[in-house]
This record gives sequence, structure tokens and C-alpha cells, in this order.
Amino acid sequence: MKHTLLIITALLFITSTVIPQSKVNINNLVEYGGKMFKQDDDKPYTGRAFDLYKSTGEKKLEGRYRNGLRTGKWTYWNENGQKESEKTYKDGFVKEVKSLKVSQLVVGKWTLNSVSAEINSKDGEEGNDETERRPFSDLSLSDYSLSLNEDNTFDEMWVTDMGDTTTIAGTWELTGDDLRIHQTLRNGLENDEEHDFEIKVAPTGNMITWSRADDLDGDGDEDDVFKFITYRSK
Repeated sequence: MKHTLLIITALLFITSTVIPQSKVNINNLVEYGGKMFKQDDDKPYTGRAFDLYKSTGEKKLEGRYRNGLRTGKWTYWNENGQKESEKTYKDGFVKEVKSLKVSQLVVGKWTLNSVSAEINSKDGEEGNDETERRPFSDLSLSDYSLSLNEDNTFDEMWVTDMGDTTTIAGTWELTGDDLRIHQTLRNGLENDEEHDFEIKVAPTGNMITWSRADDLDGDGDEDDVFKFITYRSK
């Protein structure tokens, strides 16, 4: 029995010293085609990654990549060194979230899934309310991305089918299920606008449904609903 334990211990020692596990600062990885690579390497990165807070030197996050995609358990800490959350990934997508605040759930990169509108209109002389639900046809996009950053800033970009590109930047604030977007830049120029959304985050943290009261039919009442769904990017 002792002989067997000695052999196992020796094998573990050889594995950890002769074949060390790769570990890099996540900021030294670069993204190509949705996968992470080490600089000057033509193969997607496999190994552990970490990040540190510049202000305190405390560990910020740690996890593992497999073939350039996040996999397994990733752990996140605050600036005081206290663990804040854990996420379990598979093939780059979040599968499980533990001890995560809603404000942290929305942090990340998002892509557009669908856009729709609910138009409330008066029907005839009796003035009965009717709701018409339909895709928002005025919005025809070939590309869209939204980054909600940890420092409560955001960057948004969309490209129409005609090739026109719009970029927006500003700050965001989440109170309960209400997310306020404060837009400060549009196409690099100062632009001061605020928009309030009610959001619903899927339990996995991979999908957000956004809705906003608006006047979409031009009747002077904000009794219509503009709604869209975003999925988390890899």
C-alpha cells in the first residue's frame, strides 16, 4: 500500500513539474473569431486564466479555457478579496450562476435576438383599446453588439442592412428590474439622452428581455411597448 502511494505521489510530482499547467493573465489573451488565443500563437488557448485588480492587486477572476472558450467553474472576487460569484461555463456559454447579484448578471457582451412592438390603438368611435403585436419592421440590422461594463459604462453598436453604422456610449444604472441608460455619446459626438427599460434576466444569465413604454404610433400617448431580446455573446 505504501509502495502504491509513493508511486502515485511521484507521478503527481512529475506531472506538476515536468508538464506544468498553463496559466496566463486574461489581458494577455486576444480574441479571434469568438475564441481566445495567446499572443503569437496560432492555436486557441487551453489552460487557466486570471485577472487582478490594479488598485489593490487582489485577484479579480480565475477560470479555465478549453480550445479558446471558457469552460468549467469561473470564480469572481471583489476588490477586498471576497468571493462574489461563481459561473459554470460550457463551450463558452454560462450554464449556471451562483451567488450573483442581478447587477452583475447583466455585465458582459450581448447580441440582438429579436425586436418587437406592441401598438395600442383606439378602434372606431367607441374608442376600444386594441393591442397589435408585430415585429418592429423599421429596424433592419446586419450586426449589433452591446457591452455592459463592470464600471457601469456601456458601448453599443449597430449596422443596418445598408451598411450604416451607429455607435453609442454612456453609463447604465440598475435598480431592481429597472435599468436606466444614460447616453452621452453618439457616433463620437456629445449626445445627452436617457432611456428607462424594464428587464427580465433568464436564470442562466444568458438572455435579457428588455421593454420600454413609448409612443410608437404617434398618438401622443406613451401607451405602446418597444421590446427586444438579447443573448450573451461568447
